[in-house]
Amino acid sequence: KDILYSQLLQLAHDAPREIERVELSGEHTAVAVLRDGSRLRARYPREESVVDLESLLRRAGVELVRQ
Repeated sequence: KDILYSQLLQLAHDAPREIERVELSGEHTAVAVLRDGSRLRARYPREESVVDLESLLRRAGVELVRQ
């Protein structure tokens, strides 16, 4: 399911335990794999945009995979 990047950041902030891992692909796309098996895809504008997401995930102990 496609979501806005801001929604992905919000999820990582509010409910990081729902996220199993986040995969980053080359085309500025982040895919969050949730614990229930569903996937959320969000496009982000710049490489620097990932810094906020990365720190939120790290704080929660969620794996970030760069592909």
